[in-house]
Amino acid sequence: MKKIILFILVLTLIFSFGCREKVVTKVEEAKPTEEKVIIGDDILNIIPKKTQGLIFLNVQKSADTKLFDKLIALESEKTKNYYNLIRELGIDIKKDVHFLTVANSKKFVSDKKSDVVVVLNLKYDKDLILSNLKEMGLDKEEDYQNVTIYSGNDERNKEIKLVILDETYIAYGDEILLKAVIDLSQGKGENIYKNEKMKTVLKYINKEAFLWGGYLISKEVIEKAVVKNPLARNLESIEAASFFVNHDKSDYFCQINLAGEDETKNKQIVEFINLVKIFYSTGLKEDTDIQALLKNINVSVEPPGIKITFKTSEDLMIKLIEKS
Repeated sequence: MKKIILFILVLTLIFSFGCREKVVTKVEEAKPTEEKVIIGDDILNIIPKKTQGLIFLNVQKSADTKLFDKLIALESEKTKNYYNLIRELGIDIKKDVHFLTVANSKKFVSDKKSDVVVVLNLKYDKDLILSNLKEMGLDKEEDYQNVTIYSGNDERNKEIKLVILDETYIAYGDEILLKAVIDLSQGKGENIYKNEKMKTVLKYINKEAFLWGGYLISKEVIEKAVVKNPLARNLESIEAASFFVNHDKSDYFCQINLAGEDETKNKQIVEFINLVKIFYSTGLKEDTDIQALLKNINVSVEPPGIKITFKTSEDLMIKLIEKS
């Protein structure tokens, strides 16, 4: 359960994605183009309807924190590192990127391969980007709706597709999702607001927070959890989860929403979580960091089902990430 607690916390924070082999590219100060800074709701207008989960990061609200530095330094062989691609393009994520959104085509923690598209709202030097694309081997060009899709032929780059949408948007990732983003940027197709399930998931999120997101939950996740612990059967009614994280100086406020329509089961889950808190708060006396987290967790039955909130310090947040 200790690992589960850490996993939930880190899930709400991690927006960077596993490692890619580095290449040497030109890195220069980005030349500002005409800036069109948008809010979180607006960027959803070009996220495809088929999206089953997404994470949104307001870089400008978090770039000056120690937590941000810790997160972008994370490296995992189990996940794809799209952060390195941003760096290789010559983009300074702290100075140049306003917002970053990652959209997935599959439900959370599915064994099936999940297609991903990353959309950046930023300022950039187009000539520098094009030069670095060539050095990275992404020099293959395909025209789609009068937009150039850049890709590569070698083993490292064959799955990467990147487009420069306009003066403030760059997107890259899975080809099908990428083409859907292009269509939506031109006023064609249906966006995530037409996905009723995801629309409901995102309804209870504070989109002014620096980090937020939501995912539909795969049934296989619950089934696997039940095999390991029959008590997890209480979670079978949960269909989706959403979260947001905000900060005030060195304090962080986190909220996780678990969506489920069965109020009776929701109450049972809240009682279960509170019992788990009591049990593990007494059993983890040697771990003062987990103790501090558990004391601040509040659980209640509220729309869209269950609300979990906690407040913690930046130092404790970093410690928990390091332990995970």
